[in-house]
Amino acid sequence: MSIETGTGQDTLERHKQLIYDMWRDVTAQDLDAVRTYYHADAVYHAGSGDLTGREAIMSYYQGYYAGFPDFKGEVSMIVAEGDLVAHMAKVSGTNSGDFLGIPATGKFVSSSGMLMTRMRDGKIIEEWECFDYSDVMRQLGLA
Repeated sequence: MSIETGTGQDTLERHKQLIYDMWRDVTAQDLDAVRTYYHADAVYHAGSGDLTGREAIMSYYQGYYAGFPDFKGEVSMIVAEGDLVAHMAKVSGTNSGDFLGIPATGKFVSSSGMLMTRMRDGKIIEEWECFDYSDVMRQLGLA
């Protein structure tokens, strides 16, 4: 059954549940599971630029896992309308590996941000993230 199947309210609840499930698997660092949430042609609008295609998005996650092996993420608020899901997420971890070409600092960071996700055929087709990366750099002692 496609995520869009069912009544309007049922579809919205399914969209929201997919986001909760995805963050559970992102935190578990289960890229095989995370890969299933994204459409093959998904576009992810990250703070560092646009990523096109599911495999480019998986590489993005791998970069976070390398830099923050104890990476955690959780959804604190979520709303859905039509094919869009907006949610606030909090991410945290200790920078104990290279991140964005920067050597590990050993510092713990925590940041909250907003994401807007567009769904198609039961998968994420487009996502926009908005995190305060200048605050992350400050917490790492780099700004």
